[in-house]
Amino acid sequence: TVSRALNNHSRISVGTREKVLKAAKKLGYRPVFAARALRTGRTDMIGLILPDIRSPFYAEYLKSVERECLKRKCQLMVMEYSMDHSRQNDCLEKMLQHRCDGVIAYFENPVQCKDMLDEFWDQEIPCINGMAGPEAVAKRDGVVVKLGAAIAKAVDYLVHLGHRQIVCVGSLDSLHIEKFLSGFPHDEKDSKVELLASYDRLIGF
Repeated sequence: TVSRALNNHSRISVGTREKVLKAAKKLGYRPVFAARALRTGRTDMIGLILPDIRSPFYAEYLKSVERECLKRKCQLMVMEYSMDHSRQNDCLEKMLQHRCDGVIAYFENPVQCKDMLDEFWDQEIPCINGMAGPEAVAKRDGVVVKLGAAIAKAVDYLVHLGHRQIVCVGSLDSLHIEKFLSGFPHDEKDSKVELLASYDRLIGF
């Protein structure tokens, strides 16, 4: 009865639930999630790994994931690797240590953490890469975005507006740059369009 009241189970009367919650509050009782995880095999914790939470894009991404976790009464553990790809493995290791039920990651260079991602797969822990490329096949769950085609459309739009000199802002060792260049026009008819530079990380934008 107490467990049902504390977990808002449907098979308990409103009056009984209120009595149990009142007594728990008086005694200062709080659920120990670690103990419950040992019993159920679940932590109800979702991990989120992002490259840079200061970016408006990733900040919005974080808010969206947090909103969905709240709907499902899940806890959210957030880690940032600050565009340092060598820290991607560290973030994944922390997620394993905290027994996250699943992880959403935004890896710009998933190749560097292949072994760790394989470990998630072997332990049957969902780890979804929010920016997987076409190369993400076996032992990978992810959202594949055709950035090359999307960037080609963006460039076409800028050209249509009369722009001829275009700058790409991003991490120079990111897969984003390769995909940007794959969508950049190289035909003779587009020879007037010039890629000025690919600047490494813009601070505070």
